[in-house]
Amino acid sequence: MNERNIGIDLLRLLAMFMIVLLHINLRAYLYIDFLSIYVFESFSIVAVNCFVLISGFFLIKQQFRLKKLTSLIFEICFYTWVCFIAALIINIPMDIKMLIQGFFTISSGFHWFITCYIMLYILFPFINKFIYSLSLKQKHIFAILTILLFCIWTTVPNINRQSAIRGYSILWLCVLYYFGAYLRLVFVEGDKKELFNKISNFSGYGYIIFSLITVFFMFLLNLINKDVGIALNYNSLFVFFAAICLFIFMYSLNIKNKSINKIITFFAPASFGVFLLSDNLFVIYYQKIYLTKDFFLQSFNMPLMVLICAVSIYIVCLLISSIFHKRIFNFSDKYIYPIIEKIYIKTLK
Repeated sequence: MNERNIGIDLLRLLAMFMIVLLHINLRAYLYIDFLSIYVFESFSIVAVNCFVLISGFFLIKQQFRLKKLTSLIFEICFYTWVCFIAALIINIPMDIKMLIQGFFTISSGFHWFITCYIMLYILFPFINKFIYSLSLKQKHIFAILTILLFCIWTTVPNINRQSAIRGYSILWLCVLYYFGAYLRLVFVEGDKKELFNKISNFSGYGYIIFSLITVFFMFLLNLINKDVGIALNYNSLFVFFAAICLFIFMYSLNIKNKSINKIITFFAPASFGVFLLSDNLFVIYYQKIYLTKDFFLQSFNMPLMVLICAVSIYIVCLLISSIFHKRIFNFSDKYIYPIIEKIYIKTLK
């Protein structure tokens, strides 16, 4: 099977745009409610789930590579520290907690996803061994059990806080990783190919339907003065199914235009940098300033302004990331990895 899939590359780009939109949305609807803001939120909340599904889909066929882990950590540190230094230079107000979080971004928990994703990459060889040890029947049973335990049973608030933490945990990322691998081994390359092809024909509609259910759920919670965020848990059954449907739809997407394919292939590897650049102290500070101004909050076209803001930040961050992506990895492979490799070898002796 060809590892490169243009639909998945496009999904990487789309997921990162969704994350940018989610972060801007968060700072917008804290101050004012708009149904369209809820729509943005509901249709974009699948982003993190999709990103981890992609990882499970591809890493199930790969071996652990220390060089890749080193490059990933260096990329995270590079973007975070550059933005952190920029924030210090322009004298953005910071307390001690912000200073620690800004400098020690991986260990401080400022970016929960970064910390958990690095943990996931370290663990994935062992997760793979577990998945390959299961028979086909056991794979099905495990898939059903994880949905019951983490998407349905955890709808009880106390259980969710204690186990899945609304999906903001390494445990949920492992579940998503399993389903990414499960889709590939059982449906794409296994004996369920025909079923997968049939599902793919309706998966786009499935994504829309489950996302609209999430919108309705948010609207209902708002009417009874409950936290609308409950509907946006990463491990919500509707959010999970919406992510699965979008993943299948994008995987099955066939783009024949060679020029568009080249553009997607060029920008896709730099997509992770968009997240690192768009969600840092520097950008967050200015978002809070401008998103809370009266001209923004009182605008009749506020949802459109949110969308324009998200597109602008996304394009700028994607262009910057595209410029630095290969250079960062080349520098890491040439200078950082040899040092890490020597330490790693000596540790094993």
